[in-house]
Amino acid sequence: TNILTVGIEDGTSQTVDLSHLDDAGTDDQTASEVNITDAGGNFTATEVEGALAELAAGSTDDQNIDNLSIVGGELNISLEDDGVAPSTVDLISGNANNDISAGTDGGLYLNVSSVSISETITTLTDNLDGTYTYTSENGTPTTFTGTDDQTASEVNITDAGGNFTATEVEGALAELAAGSTDDQNIESLGVDLGTNILTVGIEDGTS
Repeated sequence: TNILTVGIEDGTSQTVDLSHLDDAGTDDQTASEVNITDAGGNFTATEVEGALAELAAGSTDDQNIDNLSIVGGELNISLEDDGVAPSTVDLISGNANNDISAGTDGGLYLNVSSVSISETITTLTDNLDGTYTYTSENGTPTTFTGTDDQTASEVNITDAGGNFTATEVEGALAELAAGSTDDQNIESLGVDLGTNILTVGIEDGTS
């Protein structure tokens, strides 16, 4: 009964009605009795129940998507009979070095002509004089000799005629010098790397 009875020694018991403290002090107001202040102007109702009713009435949107299109790299979304301009979403990133473009049909494509690819083009040219020229990707040429830095003792020979006991050029030349009665000098030595031919130029004689 929510009645507190207090027994008094040698006196009359007293009672206190605690009904107003029922439900741990909660207020039994209904939603229609709780007022709201809508600073945003979202509701016409001034109490919770009316505001909830307005939300419920407006929460079911049965509009269909009327149109989807891509124009100039933007996705356009139109809702059926809403009278609102289409919502747009830009599909092309605004980041630097972005090579994605919008085509004439509105679709996206990779603009290959503007792509900066890290590949490089280099060339190696035979100058036909024993030298080669390497051209780097930035157009800088570097020329170097294509001759082998082997010494005469490192160049082997095959003497099918049995004229030498030596198996390399330096030894064969030494044998020639030791056994020759011709005091002509050797004017030049040249190695054609393309044909592997050693040419000995003889003073006043035939190479």
